[in-house]
Amino acid sequence: QPLSLAINGAPSATSRGGAEETGNTVTIATGSAHTLQVGDTVTISGVGVADYNGTWTVTAVPTSRSFQYTNPTAGLATSGGGTVTLAVPGATESGTTVTISTSAPHGRSVGDVVTIASVGVAGYNGTWTITAVPTARTFEYTAAVSGLANSGGGSATYYSPFQVRIGGNDSVLIGGSGLPYTTANLNTAINAIAGFAGTATVSGAASTGFTVTYGGASAGLDVPNIELVNLSCGGCFASVEETNHGGAFDSFTVNYNGADSALITNGVNYTTAGIKAAIEAIPGWPAGATVTIANFGGGGSPSTNGFQVTFGGTLGVTDVPVMLSLTNMSAGASGFFGETDKGGAVDNKGGIITATGNSWPSVTAPASFTIPLRTPFSLTGEATDADGDTMLYSWEQNDRGGSAGTSLLNNVKSNGPLFAMFPKSAVVSDPLLYNPPGENQLTTNPTRVFPDIDQILDNNTNADTGVCPTGPIAPFAPLDVVECYAEFLPTADYAGFAGVNASPLSLHFRFTARDGWGGVNAADTTLLLATGTGPFLVTSPNAAATYKGLSMQTVTWNVAGTDLSPIDTANVKISLSTDGGYTYPYILAASTPNDGSEMVAMPNVGTTEARVKVEAVGNIFFDISNSDFAIQAVPEVSNSLGEGGSQSVQYSDSLTPDVTVTASDPDSLGTSLSAVAVGLPAGMSLS
Repeated sequence: QPLSLAINGAPSATSRGGAEETGNTVTIATGSAHTLQVGDTVTISGVGVADYNGTWTVTAVPTSRSFQYTNPTAGLATSGGGTVTLAVPGATESGTTVTISTSAPHGRSVGDVVTIASVGVAGYNGTWTITAVPTARTFEYTAAVSGLANSGGGSATYYSPFQVRIGGNDSVLIGGSGLPYTTANLNTAINAIAGFAGTATVSGAASTGFTVTYGGASAGLDVPNIELVNLSCGGCFASVEETNHGGAFDSFTVNYNGADSALITNGVNYTTAGIKAAIEAIPGWPAGATVTIANFGGGGSPSTNGFQVTFGGTLGVTDVPVMLSLTNMSAGASGFFGETDKGGAVDNKGGIITATGNSWPSVTAPASFTIPLRTPFSLTGEATDADGDTMLYSWEQNDRGGSAGTSLLNNVKSNGPLFAMFPKSAVVSDPLLYNPPGENQLTTNPTRVFPDIDQILDNNTNADTGVCPTGPIAPFAPLDVVECYAEFLPTADYAGFAGVNASPLSLHFRFTARDGWGGVNAADTTLLLATGTGPFLVTSPNAAATYKGLSMQTVTWNVAGTDLSPIDTANVKISLSTDGGYTYPYILAASTPNDGSEMVAMPNVGTTEARVKVEAVGNIFFDISNSDFAIQAVPEVSNSLGEGGSQSVQYSDSLTPDVTVTASDPDSLGTSLSAVAVGLPAGMSLS
């Protein structure tokens, strides 16, 4: 098996490295799938750290793109590059004993006959009997000559054994450990079957079968059936089809309502026109009735398997009361008629349509927006259901990529979908699971945030950098390591796919509503991508801090071209969350110019989980500050007269009515507050 594969490059922003050592165990990651097995000898060359290079024995194969070996030198730095080559050629010879190495386990045994073809050195090619099986990927045979040079390539073909049976007698074994499966050997084996009268000529022996033509004493006769028996190929089967009947041609008549047609004979009038003429001439055939004759399924001509009759004319719109039948069949022949489609009224199509009484949801979605690159956004649809059913909603991207798919291996996702039905990042250890538990995004909320809000709040998106996080070489067991983001915001590398979303550059989303009773409806939204813009990011507050309630603070953001054409977002809305970014009950600025900065008043509320969101007015894109910050509320004081109120009183008299002064502090609810009154007139006290 000739094998030479590239090793992944050294660690970088776009590569996790191709050579890594733990203790004395080296792991090599290849750029494409290999076929190595434990015990193979490989030669590694060109790796950046030289001690990885050399000839080694494979000790483990964790994945189809990695393998391990033991290196006596420990502590090697992670590296990459270079190539790995299988050190053992595919075909070698010692004396006249040939050893063949296969790319996968061969499953052969001593005594099996194999055909070697297309090996570079022609002396290895031919049909041989296996003499030894040293390993699951090697076998040996004895060649006709010695001194063959090492070579490789080509194929080894094994034909499963079977026997040919004629008249109850079997041939010698063909294939397996018997005669090699060739046209000549089949010819010899069949003609040697005991009791076979005549001569058989075999042609076209291949993996799909062979043809036997009878001659000599059997020429022109209806010879006994030929069978393929004693197959040994793990559940395979064989069949024999007669393509040219020997002896007298079979014949039959067609009966309708007790009357027979003229004789229909294979090779004479067993044709579309012949069968049609015979049936329509049956005595008592209904006036104006016709038939159409074809092969099964309605196409082509009658075959050795039979034919199809379709009624027309006066019988074309009725349930024909009399079935056709086959009569007067020649000796040894058999057949039948069966109804495949009843005529008449349409009550025979296998089902009845019954109204469910359920109404389809009515669905609308915004037609289009233009958004910047690398910027979170949200989509909201609307749906109503005449039945009042609780509906489930989903948003999904419908842009296909190339026919082979486009993965995100090197931070470049140039086409295809960026968002799937399961937006949340998850470690899915079993690729055979039909459903990733809890991940399919079907909710009762018609709004979906892209990327998922949890990822935005955790800063687990490519908005800031535009790329995936760097990571180590691929592990051999699933680990809780995020190697890239579950959802990837479009970057400058995204070009779309021709004929789908490349011109204009866009993302297409479908909003689907399901009412739980079979009613499903959908509407589509197009997002045009404004190249050269974005990311639209909040820049302050963007770190842990503490602000006083009611204090004035500056919110800043990166406009990133969103105020210009083609986005043209003139104003933004600034909101504040006190629960870490999930809800935004406090509006700091309902609509302020999209100029990158605004002075706002903090609400007088105590929280340690404040976040600021800046969102486009009239568009769907936004950003949220990266970290929680705290707000320390200030006490609030009021009096029963109201702010600026007054009351006249005579000296030494008491106030009537009383003036009540109250104070509260959102940060100290349920506790006592201390207060001092200042500026009271002489002789007046506050109690």
